[in-house]
Order: sequence, then C-alpha cells, then structure tokens
Amino acid sequence: MQTFKYVQPKSLSDAAGISEKEGSAAILFAGGTDVLGLIKNDIIFPSKVINLKSIPGLDKIKPTGAGLKIGALITVNEIA
Repeated sequence: MQTFKYVQPKSLSDAAGISEKEGSAAILFAGGTDVLGLIKNDIIFPSKVINLKSIPGLDKIKPTGAGLKIGALITVNEIA
C-alpha cells in the first residue's frame, strides 16, 4: 500500500481548496468503505486523503425548493 497524507479540514471551503490544489492526486473520504478498499488493494494511489467527517453540516438532510439536499456523511440507512 502506498503512503499518503491524511488531512482533516474544518470547513467545506478548506476541503474544496485542498481538493482543487491537489487535483486528481487527492480523494475525498466521507465514510471510507470504498476508498479504503481501493487504497488497500492498490487500485488507487492518492497523495492526499481528505477526511470530511469533522465538517459541520455534512451529516444533514435538508429540504430545498427542488427536493432534498443530502450531505456527504449521510448513510444509506438514514435515507431509507
């Protein structure tokens, strides 16, 4: 398994800035099931893993005029 830098931004704008700067070399991490498996099995090789878990508001489902806004940290069970 390749080494990578693990970062925990405190805001969505910080996460977006890191992601934009790193481009395709970084991957966003919200739950980890798929991402960690891909890294462990040497399928993807990110230089940075950006953890979204400490960003407030990404664990919410909010109604909007057009439907629902579903945060990145919402699980499938919470939607069902």
